[in-house]
Amino acid sequence: MAQHFQQQLLDELPEAVAIVGTGDYHKIVDVMQRVEKGDRVSLVSSEPTYIADETTPRYRTTSEGVAYLRIAEGCDYRCAFCIIPHLRGNQRSRTIESIVAEAKQLASEGVKEIILISQITTNYGKDIYGEPKLAELLRALGEVDVPWIRMHYAYPTGLTPQVVAAIRETHNVLPYLDLPLQHSHPEILRAMNRPFQAGINDAIVDRLKASIPGAVMRTTFIVGFPGETDEHAAHLLEFVKERQPTACQINYQQKKWKFGEMQSWRHNNLYH
Repeated sequence: MAQHFQQQLLDELPEAVAIVGTGDYHKIVDVMQRVEKGDRVSLVSSEPTYIADETTPRYRTTSEGVAYLRIAEGCDYRCAFCIIPHLRGNQRSRTIESIVAEAKQLASEGVKEIILISQITTNYGKDIYGEPKLAELLRALGEVDVPWIRMHYAYPTGLTPQVVAAIRETHNVLPYLDLPLQHSHPEILRAMNRPFQAGINDAIVDRLKASIPGAVMRTTFIVGFPGETDEHAAHLLEFVKERQPTACQINYQQKKWKFGEMQSWRHNNLYH
């Protein structure tokens, strides 16, 4: 809310002494010092660029044996239903060396399971290496003395044979995939601004089952998306019955939009 509604929050919450954006939290000490002097601070970068690394102090709120490890921040995709790029900016990845260094720190603290997170984990490294480097990252993390590496938020088109092979062959990478497919019907995926996914959903699931027997696949779907018909919903239901993901989360879009209305609303309300 601070990133998007900063001025509105300041106007409506006179008791608020500071508003800090998603790309500015590393400046929180300076903000607090200014507040102590009596200033009312609004520090919100219009284009977030910051990403914490292994040198950034952190306080873990997870259980002792589990830790999240952010490998990238932001997203270059513009899915019609998602506000993340506006709030967090474009993708910016950490180097493999930086991520491995933090993983080693976490292992030395007794962490047994590291969960890799970003907005789209399978796009990791594209911004700094010129191409995705998730396979190389997973193999590098295989050298870290931690029993389990779990990967969240994969994008279907990024599950290349190289990535699948790295998951299968790296001893501490769990055969677990958090793979938000969102829908199965090409028309709805096109409306979601994910058209390139339509032709590969079936192939990706089949490849995973063949390459990594026993792999766990968790996915999410959006139903009630603007313009979705009974035919579209039936297509999705049949896809789930045939592909049988291990776990499935359904998100219901309650507002009755028409095709194109959501994109128009996003343009008018988020990017001006």
